[in-house]
Amino acid sequence: MRRDAPYWIAFSLLPGIGAQRLRRLTAAFRDMELAWHAPAADLVAAGLEPKVAHAAVEARRSLQTAAPAPVVPIGVALAPRPAPTLAGYDTLLAGGAR
Repeated sequence: MRRDAPYWIAFSLLPGIGAQRLRRLTAAFRDMELAWHAPAADLVAAGLEPKVAHAAVEARRSLQTAAPAPVVPIGVALAPRPAPTLAGYDTLLAGGAR
């Protein structure tokens, strides 16, 4: 996984940022973390429209990317099984009912 993957994801969540604008940012910054921390003027210089650049700067403040949550493998939780009991086995072992 790319080191800057959380920033790619964060940018893709911003209103007005789609595939074309992501390509512009990538071409200009090469690293989406640098783009993420860039001021609006640098985003405009990278090819974003001023309105989109300023909206991105405002919206990104509400997204947490500094410490992305660790990826935790999803497992299957099994319900605990009751401990086996010997109830009824004594009759079976003694040759009783089968």
